[in-house]
Amino acid sequence: MAEGALEHGRWRQSLVGADAGQEAPTLTSSDLCRWMQRAAGAHAEALGLGFEALCARGLTWMLSRFRVEVRRIPTSLAPLNVTTWPSGVQRLLARREFVIDEPSDERAPFAVATSGWLLVDSKSRRPVRPGPFVEHLSLDQHVLDLPGKRLAAPESTGWKHTCAVRQEDIDFNGHVTNTRYLTWIEEALLRKAGFEGLLSHLEIDFVSEVLAGEHVSVGASREGSQDAWSVLMVREEDGATVAVARVRA
Repeated sequence: MAEGALEHGRWRQSLVGADAGQEAPTLTSSDLCRWMQRAAGAHAEALGLGFEALCARGLTWMLSRFRVEVRRIPTSLAPLNVTTWPSGVQRLLARREFVIDEPSDERAPFAVATSGWLLVDSKSRRPVRPGPFVEHLSLDQHVLDLPGKRLAAPESTGWKHTCAVRQEDIDFNGHVTNTRYLTWIEEALLRKAGFEGLLSHLEIDFVSEVLAGEHVSVGASREGSQDAWSVLMVREEDGATVAVARVRA
């Protein structure tokens, strides 16, 4: 269960029970991103900008860019606090920040993130300028930079892992939910590179929608150190890039 409340323009949500029931060693990056996005959804709903409210206006949110920095491993996962707030507009992206901490630990938050969301016309799939919807609600505070340029795709990849898209991977917008991309990256790193655990840095840019019944290949190449990878995700049916990521253990 998740409980949340507005505090000075920020949404602070406590995660307890099933939301944060794992032991710390099993925590994954997709877990963190799922929790943050649940908090973002609850805050958007409280602001009148949730799925149902936007759907009635023919609009929806789509995550375009995500940056996560994990600064240490939490001592416990029950409970945790996620604090999030809208932080302005960057071209066509509505920015949103996240901080995750442990109420029982007085040290600095163990994870922070920033994100960029497209406000999209549900029928045309074209972006709508988000400023009139969010600028008056935004706080001018960012926890991480979000560079203007998208990530560059790797020129080549050392290995490839293919994933089939199932119906349960599809979200309310009719395409693969963004956290599923992260799960596929984790699966690929485990099977092809032998890495398992929480990523210390995650950067991902979502490029194209993926639908049920399609197939996605995850390819990666080492980037600098032995524990950093540049990741390219491609739709097998037409070779289109669907996401680009950089990750570090």
